[in-house]
Amino acid sequence: MRKGKLFPVASPYSVISHRPDYRIQATGEFRCPNKEEWFISGAIPEGYQAPNDLSTPYYIGKLVKVKTTVVETVIEENIKKWEREHFCLPCKYHFTKEVEFSEFTQNLSGEKTTFCPKCNKRVTMSSPAKEV
Repeated sequence: MRKGKLFPVASPYSVISHRPDYRIQATGEFRCPNKEEWFISGAIPEGYQAPNDLSTPYYIGKLVKVKTTVVETVIEENIKKWEREHFCLPCKYHFTKEVEFSEFTQNLSGEKTTFCPKCNKRVTMSSPAKEV
């Protein structure tokens, strides 16, 4: 286990488990924990405090207070725009529209469903998207 890695405090053994500012930091030691010493265990690793001297070896940890900060970084400044040519089958109208994305769509591409600006019906034929 990597020294310095942080793990949440397990809930059944500690009053501080519901406090997000405390974590268990791995020390890199693998041995039997002594009474009231913190150790890391579980399929989803969490920190526990030994109720007494344990006879099974575990990774040892120490209780640390952490400050969580959220960092947002701009990864792309010039976002490319895409557009598609559409053909409305009911009214035979050709038009071009910028590709818009929506998190509430059933389309595999994640695109917002396009409607014809002339008849307001769902467009049924579209060209491949082209970069603008």
